[in-house]
Amino acid sequence: MQEGTKKQKRPALIGIIALLMLLGGILEVILAIPLVMLFGIAGIIQLIIGLAGVAIAIGLDRMKLWALYILVAMTLISVIFAIATQSFVFETIISVFITAYIWNSKKLFS
Repeated sequence: MQEGTKKQKRPALIGIIALLMLLGGILEVILAIPLVMLFGIAGIIQLIIGLAGVAIAIGLDRMKLWALYILVAMTLISVIFAIATQSFVFETIISVFITAYIWNSKKLFS
């Protein structure tokens, strides 16, 4: 096998993060369904966020670079929203740390 074609193994922590994101995304999609019926556009936005979470989780599990970029974009949007609403909560801080950890593993993504 050529040296340039070696594929590095996915770190266990990224696999765990991807699994948790998948579960969270699925739960968000399930919870968004009644919101779509009750609140229209707000429910649709929640549904899109849930579906994006599922897609990101699958991409991270497969170590796809596009998933990392979308994760960074969603984290930035989350931080901007938290600052704008003055609700910088624990969840946002954890999200930033997780994104930073995955970003530091960027060289493993294809």
